[in-house]
Amino acid sequence: MDKSERLDNLRVALGFKTKKDFAKALGISEQTLSNWYSRNTFNGDLILRKFTNVNESWLLAGKGNMMKDMIQNNSGGDNIVAGDNMKMNKTENCREYLQIISSLTAQLGRSQEQISKLIDMLDRKG
Repeated sequence: MDKSERLDNLRVALGFKTKKDFAKALGISEQTLSNWYSRNTFNGDLILRKFTNVNESWLLAGKGNMMKDMIQNNSGGDNIVAGDNMKMNKTENCREYLQIISSLTAQLGRSQEQISKLIDMLDRKG
């Protein structure tokens, strides 16, 4: 998964519906965020400073879980808590994870298409 994909997955997981809202929360301009996406880069230190529950290994290398703390049910059972103080109801959480899964599924489909095309090219040359 490239940095732009991690950035987008993080935006969705943190509950930002738009890139504009995500940029605002990061304290950067929309243009700066747009440049991060187009250049497949980001300021990891800034993101980790603003969102302390994000796992550094996942953000920088795509390894491990996205958040430092796994999601746990609280005593009331109505909310879940992810990381430090990030709370969302179960419906919102499920919706966000479905969006991430959908994004990853689309990426997998594109990768499979590319692999099929490469295999076809190799078969024709061979």
